[in-house]
Amino acid sequence: MSNSPTSVLERPFPSALGRFLTLWVGLMLATGLACSPVRLISSYDEIVDRGTSDLHSRIVSFVSRMETLSGKPEGAYEPNAAFYDDIHGTLSTLRLRARIQDKNEFTVTLLDELASNVERLRQLHELGKDRGLPKAIAEPALQAIETNCESIIKLEVAKRRGGTTAPN
Repeated sequence: MSNSPTSVLERPFPSALGRFLTLWVGLMLATGLACSPVRLISSYDEIVDRGTSDLHSRIVSFVSRMETLSGKPEGAYEPNAAFYDDIHGTLSTLRLRARIQDKNEFTVTLLDELASNVERLRQLHELGKDRGLPKAIAEPALQAIETNCESIIKLEVAKRRGGTTAPN
C-alpha cells in the first residue's frame, strides 16, 4: 500500500456512510416485504365458481328425472350412462384448471371429493340395473354432492371477497 493520500472519489463510500446505506437498503427491503400481502390461498376463479354451479344444476336435474323414471326402462343405468361420462369430463376440466393455480390445493381436494361422490352415484345407479335410481338411494347421494358443490362455491365466493381474481 502506498502512503499517498486517496481522495474521497477513489473510495466507494466512507465506512460509516457505507454501513448506513447498507442498513437503510436492508430496512427498506424488509419493510416492503413485511407490508406486502401474503396469499395463503389462490385467487378467485370465476370459471370454477360458475362451472361448479352449472354442474350442480345438471346433477340435481338429472337425479330428479331419474327418481321420476325409477322402475321404468328410461330410468335404467344403460340409457343414461353418457350423462356420467359428460359430468366426469366437466369435473376433470375444472380440476385441471384448479390444479394449475398456485396455492389451490384445497379447491383441488374439494373437486376430488365431488368426483368421488359422483362416481358413487354412478355406481348406485348401475347397481340398480332396470330399477334405475330410486329416491331412497338417490337422495343421500345427492345430498353428499350438494354439500361438495356448496363447499366449492363458498370457497370461491370467499376468495372473491378477498379481492383478487384468477386469469381467464
